[in-house]
Amino acid sequence: MNLPPNFDPAICPLCGGPNDCQLCSPAAHKGACWCVSLEIPKELLARVPEALRQRACICRSCVEKFHRDRCTQT
Repeated sequence: MNLPPNFDPAICPLCGGPNDCQLCSPAAHKGACWCVSLEIPKELLARVPEALRQRACICRSCVEKFHRDRCTQT
């Protein structure tokens, strides 16, 4: 599978904003990322384009928005 020519693993594949992934940061220390403290639902992961799955992290804002939207729908 080919990645888009402008692919950047530090960009959220859903909104195009920075994903703040610790593993993509230029910092020498690659400690635990913000995402280890929460569960990213399978329904949200399914929205990531197939070419970017397992290649770019979803940002915190998209995860939080998904949870808010899901709460308001019930």
